[in-house]
Amino acid sequence: MTPASPEAPARVINIGSIDGIRTPSMDNLSYGPAKAAIHYMTRVFASHLAGEHIRVNAIAPGPFPTWMLSTGVGFGGETEGVDWGAVGARNPSGRVGSPQDAAGLAIFLASKASSYITGQVIALDGGIVGAEHLEPGLPVPAALCHGTVNIVGSALEPPALKIGIIKTPSEAINK
Repeated sequence: MTPASPEAPARVINIGSIDGIRTPSMDNLSYGPAKAAIHYMTRVFASHLAGEHIRVNAIAPGPFPTWMLSTGVGFGGETEGVDWGAVGARNPSGRVGSPQDAAGLAIFLASKASSYITGQVIALDGGIVGAEHLEPGLPVPAALCHGTVNIVGSALEPPALKIGIIKTPSEAINK
């Protein structure tokens, strides 16, 4: 086995949960704190192992069509033939996660592209954690919505950042 080096660091990818980042929506007192401990362990290990060229990060999944979520939302543990769209409708992205979503992030964290990333807990949740503090109907900073932050510039002109305030995410799409 090749030893880890600055050019080819080793990787550790822990799996936590968004319930370790925020107050869980389901009543399970031990789950969120246990996942928060994984996130903290990720940061501590990253700090201690960075000098050994070992990158330690965590993925914090949100709603995915799993047995655990299925039992929590009343599907009785079934993952096939149930209405995951109803669960996804409560998510800012409008859907639950897919195996491809999880695989894509894991592949990125295991790739050379992430060699300068360590100690991070990445929410893989379709926007739940990022939108948690927002209430429907309140003005939303445009920078929080897709398509509303425009960087304009050229090699001769410094970039300018345009940020506005919008009232709904659909307004952001039309700007």
